[in-house]
Amino acid sequence: MSADIFTPESNFPWLLYAYPWMPYPRRVSLYLSEKRISSTAIQIVHVSDPQAGNCVVPSQASKYPPRPAGSLPILAIPPSAGRTETLYIRQSMAIINFLEEQCAPSGELKHVGARELVTGKNVIERARLMELLTLAEELTVSWNSVRTFGTKAGTMVYPAGAKEMLRWVHRTLHTINDILASPDHAMRVASIADDEEPVSVADIVLYQFLEFVDDCYGVDVTKGSGDVKKDVYGREVKETYIGLEEFYEGFKKRRSAERNEQAGEVANDAVLERLKFWYDGVLPGGSSS
Repeated sequence: MSADIFTPESNFPWLLYAYPWMPYPRRVSLYLSEKRISSTAIQIVHVSDPQAGNCVVPSQASKYPPRPAGSLPILAIPPSAGRTETLYIRQSMAIINFLEEQCAPSGELKHVGARELVTGKNVIERARLMELLTLAEELTVSWNSVRTFGTKAGTMVYPAGAKEMLRWVHRTLHTINDILASPDHAMRVASIADDEEPVSVADIVLYQFLEFVDDCYGVDVTKGSGDVKKDVYGREVKETYIGLEEFYEGFKKRRSAERNEQAGEVANDAVLERLKFWYDGVLPGGSSS
């Protein structure tokens, strides 16, 4: 494949190559929706799942260049005045941070009228948002071990290991729940369902995780058992996540949360069957096996 998928004469919008239903591409599409960035500025190019060809789907293959090499999502920016080669930005958070700067008054996307997200009015508020973002990323990383060891989507059958890693997920959920109940976040959580109220990048990443494990793995982690259990450090904690549940249920009502099945934002039945197959002993109350 050529190192540059565009010719100097290309007249494309910026292209986001993605597997639309998968977690990291999904957070970028949520971001684009929350920013109100239309497809005339950034077009999502649907790439089929790796098991189904790993190439641009037929409906778009005649319109756009082939997928670039590398892990998706990939933002491809055609040559323009002052730049003769295509610019590629990889990794979801790098793409989001890049677009935040490009939507600023001095950026290349200043003309699209993107709305501002919540970034914090001072250094303390910005630190609080970074706390939330870091923990939301931690959830996504920790979940990989849970699903790898505990479901048919994984590569190793190790239910005991999955169950233990799920306890670490709950540890992070407790921390996030406490943060969402704090004065720095409680007011925003209360208004999260209002689509006219902007959210933060941290909110987007957190919602993307909660939605992903619920829709794809059949586990709503915001609904704790209500029981008192020992955490990974042996401390007794009550497994309830009132703040997280309010956040999740509210964000679901936002326009950005609507999945478009025709655009590939819903995994197919064969994939979901593997994702939702849990081995015995991982989840409380039984399994899907």
